[in-house]
Amino acid sequence: MVESEGRFRVLHRGQNLCIQVFFPEDTSGVFEIIEAAREIGCALDGEAPQLLVFTIQVSVGFSTVQRVFNELAQMVPGLEWYYGNVYDALDGVTPLNWWVSE
Repeated sequence: MVESEGRFRVLHRGQNLCIQVFFPEDTSGVFEIIEAAREIGCALDGEAPQLLVFTIQVSVGFSTVQRVFNELAQMVPGLEWYYGNVYDALDGVTPLNWWVSE
């Protein structure tokens, strides 16, 4: 819901994790990243130079997501990945816990 001064308030979450994958200039591993993500149920939502954005149901589990993307980070030098909607934007480390409360 959009509030005054352009601020917004989340009314309900769709139970999806957002995963942002940043990779170095060498894009030779992009196809493998996309395929590995799709194998666990990720949908490719967006891409830009050196960035892929995926969505996956939280029910797949954090351990599965972390295992796959950590393995990709080991295989593709310079690859980094982050959750886009799991941690508080102010400090980057406090879990939002929306998956627990909904």
